[in-house]
Amino acid sequence: MRKVFAIIAVLVLGAVSVPAMAITSEQQNSIKENCSSIKETLVSLQHTDARHRLNVGRYYEIILNKFIVPLNLRLVDNNTTNAELVANQSNFSETRAKFNNDYIIYQQNLEELVAINCEEEPVKFYEKLETTREKRKAVRQDMAKLKTLADKQMSLVSGLKEKTE
Repeated sequence: MRKVFAIIAVLVLGAVSVPAMAITSEQQNSIKENCSSIKETLVSLQHTDARHRLNVGRYYEIILNKFIVPLNLRLVDNNTTNAELVANQSNFSETRAKFNNDYIIYQQNLEELVAINCEEEPVKFYEKLETTREKRKAVRQDMAKLKTLADKQMSLVSGLKEKTE
């Protein structure tokens, strides 16, 4: 049982990255033998990621539409524009759009991966798994950048507050 979980962890989480062309016969056999468990894990991951995307996406939307944009509009109304805040708003908005797009591409890849019969086509399955890992990595990078931009916004607002006091 531990072996099955170890194989699933390696396949799903990408703990060991082997180029798609270098799949060994041992890996092929492991994929074939554990196909149903792998599929169950991938479907579970699919549902978890969809819920997480919804929550995180809503969070980013709230940050942008309830915090960043209103502050910049207020500053414009008061003839106190701040180029850094405007640039951060633009970067946040662009990164949020990229996150949405990258997530859609990742989800499509994950759906295609789940649709592959891993017992009959372990090499094709593994190749798609590698592609899906890369798409998931892009989503993680977008999320990290959004967090950095949100932190930067807080820092810029704190600096603006100190200037006005």
